This record gives sequence, structure tokens and C-alpha cells, in this order.
Amino acid sequence: MAKPNWNPSLEQVLKRPTVQLNKISEKTKNEYKVDVIPNVVLMLAGTPETIDEYTKYPVADVKNGLEYTIKVKGTLIEGINFGQHLTFTNLTGGALSNGNGWYKADGVEKYVKKA
Repeated sequence: MAKPNWNPSLEQVLKRPTVQLNKISEKTKNEYKVDVIPNVVLMLAGTPETIDEYTKYPVADVKNGLEYTIKVKGTLIEGINFGQHLTFTNLTGGALSNGNGWYKADGVEKYVKKA
């Protein structure tokens, strides 16, 4: 018999549909599967912070009433302001031992509304 799973999925936590991708670990070079939200548009809800090779973007998901911070490898996008919408690609995340979560995306760019 299986034991109950008390760990919610990314889809349950962020209330957005996910897909499964194969990725390769930068450290071990091993292949693994991960659930990601392929593309999501979120509102910048604070000042981005660059630490080492990553930039942390505080965001608000107005549709689902959530606020969290997404870490993206690379430099800060120039010319973005509070309230501006950004598109994140391959957003993933997980639980931390303190009850909070971590979130990371493969990329981020300014959202451009299609005409």
C-alpha cells in the first residue's frame, strides 16, 4: 500500500498548469525530470536584487493572489519598474524546511502585449 503524499505539487501551490521537462544538473551532469510552468506573466512587486550570477525578482500573481520571489541566472533586465509585467520561462520550485518555498526560472524578459 502507498503512503499519503503530504507534499503539494508546483501546480497546486502556484495554481497554474505545469508540464514535465527533462533537465541536466549543472553540478552532477545527471538528467532529471522536473515540473515547470512553461511561460507565466507576473507583475514586478519590488526591487530586483542581484547576488552573484543570479537576480531575484519579487513578483505578484494578481490572478491567484500570491507573492513570491523568483531567482533567474543572468543579469538584471534594465529599465524595468515596479508594477511592470515580466514573462518567466520554465518556472519551477519546491518546499523549504521552514515551510516557505523556493522558485527559479530559466529566463525572464519584459512582457510585450501582442496586438
